[in-house]
Amino acid sequence: MTSNGFARDWKFWTLAALGTLCALLTAFNFLLDADIRTLQTNVATRQQFINESVPLARVNSQIIQTLANMSAQSNDAAIRDMLARHGVTFSITEPGPPQPDQAE
Repeated sequence: MTSNGFARDWKFWTLAALGTLCALLTAFNFLLDADIRTLQTNVATRQQFINESVPLARVNSQIIQTLANMSAQSNDAAIRDMLARHGVTFSITEPGPPQPDQAE
């Protein structure tokens, strides 16, 4: 083999190795891209659930407040006990004597 033949072989194998490396990196990139799309879909689904739950949480709070007010006004033990079973407790404060105005 001449030195010129060795140079061709060296260049060939170097280019073949680089080509193989590029092909492997491209395949790895496609695998990562598929995983990223799956993660993005999961995040979008969870975000949609959160966005849809926020108005429901407001309605839930309003219902709880209304039930607590009804129980307090009518001294209804059944409603109070039902709220307590779900972790909602409240206390009734009696209105005190009116405070004189502090206007000077």
